[in-house]
Parts: sequence; structure tokens; C-alpha cells
Amino acid sequence: MSHPVSSTRLQTAASQPHNDKLDELVGNDGLDVVAPAGCSSVHIERSASLHHAYDVTINGHLHEHLSKHQIEGLHLDKCAADVRSGTSGNPQHLQPIDTRKVVRHDNHRELAQQSVDEVEHRSLTDLALDATLSDLERRSPKPQGSFGISYASPLQKDFDARVARHGRTVTELKDFNPPGWEQAGKDHKACYKLADKGAAKTASPRETPIGGGGVYLYQSVAQNMATNKEASALALEQIKAHIDAGKAVIAGVNVPAIPYVIDPVHQPVTDHFVDICGYETDNDGKVTALFARDNALPHAPTIRMEVNADGSIVKPGSVDEKTEHVADMEYQLSEVRFHTSMPYTGGLRPLDDARDGMTWWP
Repeated sequence: MSHPVSSTRLQTAASQPHNDKLDELVGNDGLDVVAPAGCSSVHIERSASLHHAYDVTINGHLHEHLSKHQIEGLHLDKCAADVRSGTSGNPQHLQPIDTRKVVRHDNHRELAQQSVDEVEHRSLTDLALDATLSDLERRSPKPQGSFGISYASPLQKDFDARVARHGRTVTELKDFNPPGWEQAGKDHKACYKLADKGAAKTASPRETPIGGGGVYLYQSVAQNMATNKEASALALEQIKAHIDAGKAVIAGVNVPAIPYVIDPVHQPVTDHFVDICGYETDNDGKVTALFARDNALPHAPTIRMEVNADGSIVKPGSVDEKTEHVADMEYQLSEVRFHTSMPYTGGLRPLDDARDGMTWWP
């Protein structure tokens, strides 16, 4: 039976370092939150398909797979579906994930197998492993005793610890098929046109993939760029919102192995363009990697770009100017464009080394 709690109690539980308190509060049956003025109802449940994720229904509108940090940032006092981003701490619009266009999957099955190997030293059939994973993800954390002793099983403890350290969830566009280099013809600078053509497939009617402005990430013009950490946080916030809404993002990358400047006015740092089509998060909802379709090769294969602690977002590769193929080179995320209906509305205002603003609006 669902039990009502205050929004303060909910967000206090969500503010704790780990998910145990929030999971315990929500329980297996979910809970109602005492609705503030202007709200007719607020209800929260643990997501059935994702470990340590939550489904929140506000005034009948469902928001799926929210992280603990997003629960903490809900402005329920205003009955508004706004959250603080896990990357920047600034407001962003809470976009319900468009499950018609977006798919999510995690590595928890692999982690469950590792826990069974480590704790129980036995092999399981695929069906038995699926049942074990379902039980581990469904089971509520048990309250601690007076001496801090947890009553969870050794297998549950090991699995929860692995998910906390190594759990990853990938959110990516369904059936996204942008053009690759086979459609470049004789245009050796076709990468932007190809990226635009791909992202346009996901744009809403009468909108463009670049109509909402954008942000550049480089501190100054350089062959091997330095990334502005605040601009990176803004870019990740916007990329996540776009992917959740089913929209591919046109992104520019700096390629240190390319010694010349493509366009000193419009592309002083960016050498190549790709379509970002997904992102990876850790168990706390922090973005750890991006996925993009790279039109430098036929059929635009998927590449992975790591999000580093200094804010840089990089596809590892060669920085040697003698490297023959662009796809073998290192990429550094240098700029991101926004769809018409999704300009940046948060509070971040990154400045480059010249003290110029790094974000632009339509």
C-alpha cells in the first residue's frame, strides 16, 4: 500500500550519498508525496527495468527512469517538472524519455554473473541468471540493525556493491541510420552536410537540428584544444535532454592530427562533424561517455567518446599528423548544436580565455 510522505522527506532521502535510504522509503509498492499547492498528485515508484532508477508521476504525467540526483532536484514546491542536472547542478527541463525513439539497457546482468561467480562459485543457465537478476533488482534494501549490521544476503551485498561501483546504463536512439562517407561523393568536406542530414531525420516538423543555438567547448584556438569544464557540463546537459527526447545532436570535433585549419572564421578549431546518438551514465546518473555515428567511414559506424574528469570528451586515437585515415585519429568534442525547440535555458554562462561567451542562441 502506498504511504504519503512530505516532499522534504523524499528529497532528504534522495540527497544521501547512496540509494539505500531512497529505495527503502519508496519500497516495493511506491509512495505518494503530499502534494503541494497547485498539484493534484505526485507518486513515485522504483523502475521495474532499471536498478536504482525511479518513475515519477506528477499531475498524471509520467517521467521514467529518473536518477537519485534528479529526484533530489525536483521542484515540488512549485509543482514543476524541473531538475538539477547531475553534471552541472543547474536547472534544466525534465524531458520525459520518448520510448518510441529511445532505448535503454544496462550491464547489470553481467554484474550479477560476476557476483554469482565470486560469492556462490557456480554457473547458471541463462534462465536461472535472468531469474537471479530479477530477484536482486527487485529486492528492497533491508534496514540496518542497531549495530549497523545489514541483513542483505552476501550475494545481494556483492551485487549492490558492484552496481554502485561499475553499474552503467546506455541510453541511445532507436533505429538511427545517418548517412556515411559513401554519400559524400567528391566533396571531401562533406562531413557537416552528412551530419546535418542524419540529425535532420530526428528533428520535429518545421524545425532544424541547429535552430536552437549551441555551445563551443574550447578555451582558445589551438591544434590540441583545452576544454572549458563549464561549457562541457552545459553540452552534456543538453545532449542528454536531446537524446531523451529522441533527437540526434550535431557535434563538431577537433582532430589534433590534422595540422591545418578548415575555416579560420567559422571553424577555427573544429575539423570534423558527427551525430551524437547516445550516452552512458554511472549508477549516480553522471554521464561517463557519449556515442556518435561517424560519417568519416561508410555507413557511419558508432564511436565512443569518454568523458574525463577535466571536462574533456575524447575518442582515443592517434595525434600523429602522418595518420592516414581520419577515423583512426583522436577526436576532441569542440562544439554542439541544439534543435530549434531545445535552446539552452539553464544558468551556466561559460567564458573562454578571451572572456567571450561560449554559448549562442537563435
